[in-house]
Amino acid sequence: MKTILTGASVIAFKYDKGIILATDTQLSYGSLAKFSDVSRIHQVSASTLLGLSGEYSDIQYLLKILYLEISKDPVPLSPNGFHKLIQRILYGRRSDLEPLNVQVVVAGGDGTLKAVNHLGNFYSSDVIVTSLGQHLVTPFLRAKLENEIPNIDQAFSLIQDACLIEHYRDTKMSHTVQIATVEESNINISPPTKLNTDWKMGKLEEEEVF
Repeated sequence: MKTILTGASVIAFKYDKGIILATDTQLSYGSLAKFSDVSRIHQVSASTLLGLSGEYSDIQYLLKILYLEISKDPVPLSPNGFHKLIQRILYGRRSDLEPLNVQVVVAGGDGTLKAVNHLGNFYSSDVIVTSLGQHLVTPFLRAKLENEIPNIDQAFSLIQDACLIEHYRDTKMSHTVQIATVEESNINISPPTKLNTDWKMGKLEEEEVF
């Protein structure tokens, strides 16, 4: 699989009235921050959001195929329909030994929250995080959501904390993030916002920073 310009993790979980997801807006060339204003959250229907991570040219290719398939059929796809279509595309490329380097999170207004990886493997969960964030952020979110389902204000605060956790630990995750929500009758994609970071934790008391 090619890896030229890549996007970092997608973070998503359910709250009381819908699903919230977030990505940063940075594309990295290796460990070099190459572009800083690229959205990786896409609304593909009135009730479906996609969050994508991985190689950006493969993301563009996958979206091109999806929009082409949508244009052929006047009947709108459900969130589950998009998930199955994406899974078949990625599994087909894997079977041809030409896998796309992408991971996709599908969030629907009907409560659908599912993921597909570059091999076409798929699963559903109340908490989904792709890429390196699977290891850094998933345990944090599962612990927070184990005993209560947050409202939308709590969900915004929690997903910002999750983004900060990854930003502090992943060189490819910037502090500029885009957050989106999908509910039964409403989709909202916020403009990119900067997280309030605090690097004092990494500085020793007797250390001087120049």
